[in-house]
Amino acid sequence: MLEANVHYLRQYLSKVSFTLISRNPRWATRYFGETAVPYIGFPLAHSTRAERELILARVLENARNVTNGHELDDAATGKSVINAVQKANAIFISGGGNLFPRTIQHVYERAALIKIAEAMDKPVIVSGQQIGPELDDECRGLLSDTLPNARLVGVRDKASQKMAYSLGVSPTRTIYQADDAFFMPEPDANSHVYELAHQLNHPWIAVNMPSLGAGRTNRKKWAKQLRAVADDLDVQLVFIPHHDVGNKETAKYSGLVPHIENASNKHVVISTFLNSRECAWLTRQANMVLGARYHHITFGMSGTVPCLTVLPPTAVLRAKYLGMLEHAGMSEWVIEKKYAMAGGLSHATRDLWNKRASISSYLASQQSHWRMLHDKRWETVLAELDSRGKSQPSSQVTPVAREPISHQYCPPSDVWRKAMHRYMWKYRRTGTVVGMLKRLGQVERLG
Repeated sequence: MLEANVHYLRQYLSKVSFTLISRNPRWATRYFGETAVPYIGFPLAHSTRAERELILARVLENARNVTNGHELDDAATGKSVINAVQKANAIFISGGGNLFPRTIQHVYERAALIKIAEAMDKPVIVSGQQIGPELDDECRGLLSDTLPNARLVGVRDKASQKMAYSLGVSPTRTIYQADDAFFMPEPDANSHVYELAHQLNHPWIAVNMPSLGAGRTNRKKWAKQLRAVADDLDVQLVFIPHHDVGNKETAKYSGLVPHIENASNKHVVISTFLNSRECAWLTRQANMVLGARYHHITFGMSGTVPCLTVLPPTAVLRAKYLGMLEHAGMSEWVIEKKYAMAGGLSHATRDLWNKRASISSYLASQQSHWRMLHDKRWETVLAELDSRGKSQPSSQVTPVAREPISHQYCPPSDVWRKAMHRYMWKYRRTGTVVGMLKRLGQVERLG
């Protein structure tokens, strides 16, 4: 998301420069060629609220001191960020799904940044956020005290849009948008990803599911399903890791691949490390995306590639994935993770594969509309950045609404969808009973 926003800001503002706030400033400076400073450094969620509020109070006191003309000591809390805001003409908070209690440190980072900017009378744009879906009193208090002060607040799902309204953000300052990285630009001409794509055997399916290799039993279950997909559809599987720091995800895939290849005549590929542009471009070359990673679904949709999303059990991730799919009216093309592992993955994949031409055609028919909305959003952002201290937005912001689904769109078959619902009903019902017995001490463990 940061990569996409930096690209478009450079495109529209030819003389713009940035100070990036990053958890890894050295990498950010090397990659983007811009100045970068570290986060303020709020502690993780296991810290106490009193600790977090004390740090915030110190940061805001230091910001007021700078505004009054005082210099900060080198050890002053938040000094790098405060100085960066002071030198900036505007603050752009790039998108992300971090505004909920489990990542409270990110909520504090964003709240502190908005408050510093407010103290220094600098305009703030907040882009591409997911809020919630559940907020505790601490999160709600921070966000309701800061988000309404932003010039614009971009939200990428309708639940977050409603949440923004409940936090006091004006509808005229809210944009319902696709993800910031939806129209991620292409890689540089000398990128190695073009050679990688040339070596792949068509047709192929892009796979990105970080939980695939978790545990020996799960590994065998996933391998059996993916082996059936590769053989039944006569396709190559290409695993595309996502920001694979330390090669952890690649290691999981490496442990899974032998279980697929040993019983199949298909060669499985694990791509080398890709940056965001390379990952987006390669995903868009696939014939289908099978994934449990948000941005691979985003990249697939923007490249007219049919996507089957493996839906995780956590509420935050479910809201995130379904919110993205809703932009294309494709929220039916999901499969529950438990049902996928139990044998449903190959059936759902085969159904989507047989309808891929129609779905791809439908996604292609929506591209001009999505591009128009993308351009309109940037026009609004640039107008706000150029309004220089005006208290009201420079234009009325119309929430994004997708076009009606055309006749080209193919919904999933009822057969596996109904089977999935029956399975999940039985699984959740059994899980509830087992959970009650465990609390009563009558069940040692679930076998």
